[in-house]
Amino acid sequence: MVKNWPELMRRVILCCCMACPVVAFPEVRLETYCFKMDGGPDVRLEFHTYFDTASEVTLGSIRYGHSKKGIPLVLSGAHADTSLKAANPVSSTSWIEFVDGKVNGTYEFSSQGGQIFDLTYTNKASGKKASFVFEPNAEVSTEGGCIWPH
Repeated sequence: MVKNWPELMRRVILCCCMACPVVAFPEVRLETYCFKMDGGPDVRLEFHTYFDTASEVTLGSIRYGHSKKGIPLVLSGAHADTSLKAANPVSSTSWIEFVDGKVNGTYEFSSQGGQIFDLTYTNKASGKKASFVFEPNAEVSTEGGCIWPH
């Protein structure tokens, strides 16, 4: 019987991890966009998208103001308008918002190349819309959060 079983297992797991090829660890690309409400009160939000290159899964989240907790989003659709014959088509993505495991609303994100246009939220229950504009003066921290201008 092995006397120091946990230490042996730790070493075995470490050796296995070192032997695994780098390809076994997929790359996850994180993008963060900083928005503020278009008119009205000073409401700020962070829009995060996550893309796993290995599984080609895209997820997202929204975090309002200084809230510690994000709201999960699931990509529900994507569209690129190629009718303008521009080098970069106008693209839009639709996201479903989940709160307490239930669909609470949807977000529509639109951009063209590196230019971010807007983010529109529609509440499922009331149908009310809120428009947010991209805040170009906000920076993204190394942790992926927005650093807002004063």
